[in-house]
Amino acid sequence: MVRFINRPKLRIEFAKTDTDLIDRLRSSEWLHGTQYALPAWLWNTPPSEGDPSRIPEWRLDELRDGNKFNPVTPSERRYIRNKAVIRQIYAEQREKGPERIKPYSFAPTESVANEAPVAAAADDDDDLVIVGSRPVVGPRLPQTITTIPTPACSNTQHLRGSSTLAGDGAAPLVLQRETNKNEISASTTIATPRKQRRTPVSGPASESPLFEPPSFRPKAASEVTSRKTPRKKSKQPNLNAQAASFLPAIGAQRPAEVQRAAEVQRAAEVQRAAEVQRAAELQRAAEFQRAAELQAGALRPFYQRIEQDFHLITNLQQQNAELADRLQQHNTALVRSVDGVQGDIISRLEQDKSDLYRTLELEISLKQETAAALRSVQKTHAAHLNDTARGTKRKALPESPMKMGDETNGNEDHDTSGHLHHLANKIGKDLDHCAANESIQRCGLAPLRIIASRPDEVLALAYDKLNTFQFSKVPSHWRRLYEDASLHKAAQLLREHAATSKAVVDHGGKRRKVDAGALVENWVSDVVAVLDKGLHLSGAPGRKAVFDAVFQQLENLVDTQDTGIPETFRIHRPGKLQTNFPVRRTERFMDLEDFQVWLHEFSAPLIIPGALKQWSATQLWHDPRYLLGLTLGGRRLVPVEIGKSYTEENWGQRIMPLRDFMRLYLLPDNPAEVGYLAQHDLFAQIPALRADVTVPDYCYTTPPDTDAAARKTAGLAAVKQLDEPLLNAWLGPKGTKTPLHTDPYHNIFCQVVGYKYIRLYPPSETPKLYPRGVDEKGVNEENTSQVDVYHFRARSLGSSTDMDAATEMARKYPLFQEAVYQEAILAPGECLYVPLGWWHYVESLSTSFSVSFWWN
Repeated sequence: MVRFINRPKLRIEFAKTDTDLIDRLRSSEWLHGTQYALPAWLWNTPPSEGDPSRIPEWRLDELRDGNKFNPVTPSERRYIRNKAVIRQIYAEQREKGPERIKPYSFAPTESVANEAPVAAAADDDDDLVIVGSRPVVGPRLPQTITTIPTPACSNTQHLRGSSTLAGDGAAPLVLQRETNKNEISASTTIATPRKQRRTPVSGPASESPLFEPPSFRPKAASEVTSRKTPRKKSKQPNLNAQAASFLPAIGAQRPAEVQRAAEVQRAAEVQRAAEVQRAAELQRAAEFQRAAELQAGALRPFYQRIEQDFHLITNLQQQNAELADRLQQHNTALVRSVDGVQGDIISRLEQDKSDLYRTLELEISLKQETAAALRSVQKTHAAHLNDTARGTKRKALPESPMKMGDETNGNEDHDTSGHLHHLANKIGKDLDHCAANESIQRCGLAPLRIIASRPDEVLALAYDKLNTFQFSKVPSHWRRLYEDASLHKAAQLLREHAATSKAVVDHGGKRRKVDAGALVENWVSDVVAVLDKGLHLSGAPGRKAVFDAVFQQLENLVDTQDTGIPETFRIHRPGKLQTNFPVRRTERFMDLEDFQVWLHEFSAPLIIPGALKQWSATQLWHDPRYLLGLTLGGRRLVPVEIGKSYTEENWGQRIMPLRDFMRLYLLPDNPAEVGYLAQHDLFAQIPALRADVTVPDYCYTTPPDTDAAARKTAGLAAVKQLDEPLLNAWLGPKGTKTPLHTDPYHNIFCQVVGYKYIRLYPPSETPKLYPRGVDEKGVNEENTSQVDVYHFRARSLGSSTDMDAATEMARKYPLFQEAVYQEAILAPGECLYVPLGWWHYVESLSTSFSVSFWWN
């Protein structure tokens, strides 16, 4: 039989949790009216939960005696924690004044202040509750000893300081003893279960009690009286002699197996307590781990953001410090060099002034030469008329002395030679002056010393340097060197031709017929080739105006007509496109305001008819002879892509005269190979063509913000804000293709001559279009798809499709056919708006001439 403390809810030290402990302290009379503070360690140490009321009394005695015994079970640790809190509060209150608080006793049946005394009463269950062995201080309790009926073969333990005076079927027996008014020995109080006390004892068992001495008469409970007796050191109950005589006999009759069972039961209880403790610790560890995982998972984004912000702030601080240092250095240098800057500004103004004077002198000189030539023509024409009137036969005169025909006389050749010498000298004078933002001196003195006398060697040196870097990364001084060397070479050729033509005419002091056409073709082609290569390879970073002036003078000296070229391109109108996914098309011309509304509401591709009505190009560019006339008879060099698409293996590039491009690729019905003048700034090379087109007003609208998919367009991060739209020309025969790709600009694509098929995909379909990566040469082709749309377009557009190639393409790129697209045929005079980031495939259905305008 295990003894437990009775009525634990009224004791502070039997709190089960920290919250329960705080509530018991708050409602306790022991601390009523007292201001106290809980120990700080109560919050800093792991909480402990348990039920101290379930600790056996013998274990409570051991734990109450001091620090000799360590707690084992959670309930014992809970009890020690409660006792430590009570003692610390009591010690702190005692320091403030002994009269502030009454002592608190940890005796199992002692009560303090507000707690009621612990009586020898039964709990709510049917277990027998036996109070411990310490004295009770508090209100009077019934001083009775009740005998408990037990079976004859009872396993009742012989508890320390207690008496079991009942046998099988014995009636309740109340013994009288002498007790103090306020004291009763807990070991002499034995309570029976509540149900047994309520059941009257009857039957044969009541007729044979455990003992019935003849001289001993049990009294009723109402007859028991209490006396004041001093507390005795002995823990034996104060019984009369007859009652006491039974105690040894009961202990002697206790079987050894009962004691062993008690020990086994105690060991089992300790083992169960240890298992409960281990299970509680494992559960607590698991809860801590789950809490840590939850905390880490929920707070990880915040910690990452804090770390990113910390690094950002650190970088900003470093940048701020660097900017402050650079600003200080800049201010210091600015103060020191203000005089030098003023001198440079003055020198530049003087240089611009002298350049302006030289330009005016050149224009005046040209006007005077033209006027003299016109007067000479008039005089010669008048003489010709007089001779005709007299019947004298003379040679037919050329149309103009500035142009060279089939035959010229000696005077005319001398005039041409003079013009060439003058043009060469003009180039030399322009090269004597520094260009804006000059950097050519970085190439070293050696090439600059020989550039005028040995331009071929300098051209070879500069060409090697240009091929060392990517074009966008070529240092500006090497581009300037190639540019100036090209102009020096052109001037050298002009002087050589002038000397050669003069020597041929004056040979032997006699005038003779010369093949002027062959001479013109040779030297003009050589000069144009040198100048155009200089433009293409260097980009003309400093001398663009000089190049344009030389080409303009050459147009006045040569004949640009070519009688072997037809008057118009042959254009075949394609059939109507049958599609379920057409590009939106307006019914009429759209003005600027309507287009701006379209951008903000839809921002999708749109075909606008009638947008090119004001362009003279729609009437003039159908004539190939017109294009040759603006390019020195087609002698100007242009870059031509050889092959249907730049994604094919046999694709390449050539630089050739425009007339050769027309004769080989544009004019034949079935050329041997496909040539395409694609994405070339032809208008910067030939300014006269620029006058035939007008930048659409749509390029000056404000595009809407791009969505997340469009912001991932390849190359968009490196694009700078444009001040003016970028113009590109696209001239090619039927069958030329621009593979499926994206551009980092908004695009107004204008169709001037011929027809083109166009298919478009929104940026959201990018994963299904299989973009390329970086090729083996290191060229980034992320803006180009691996899929050849030619194998998937409508068969009605003509040309045979390789079914094996189409099947292989569909197997290799299975998601492509699931991508959403739009398609249309663009006719002459129409323009197409292509939003930024939209993928588009373009194929020429006839000889075609188009212009694109990029803007952002």
